[in-house]
Amino acid sequence: AVVSTQSGHYGRGFLLVYLHHEDNPVAVRFAKNVVCTGLLKSVVEDNLLFWSCSTKKGEGECVAESLNKAKPPFLGLLCFKDGQMRMVYKNQGYATIEMIISRLTTAI
Repeated sequence: AVVSTQSGHYGRGFLLVYLHHEDNPVAVRFAKNVVCTGLLKSVVEDNLLFWSCSTKKGEGECVAESLNKAKPPFLGLLCFKDGQMRMVYKNQGYATIEMIISRLTTAI
């Protein structure tokens, strides 16, 4: 995946990756109840660069493979440190928006 370093949020060093699969009912519910909420949007807009893709697409499949075979629904918070991207938080499977926000803000 190509990530623009021109974004002001990237300068803060955090990238939130969401991997989706539209045929997975848990991923569909997670997208509706977590990813597409105003609460997550406000956290992302204030702190992160956000990238998402379906694992049905080649790019999403490659990213899932590079993230240790991540399975949707998957959220990973990556931090650019010492010239490398490191995962500082991950969630695989369903979690509530409250749990996700709490863990993301702690990790940030």
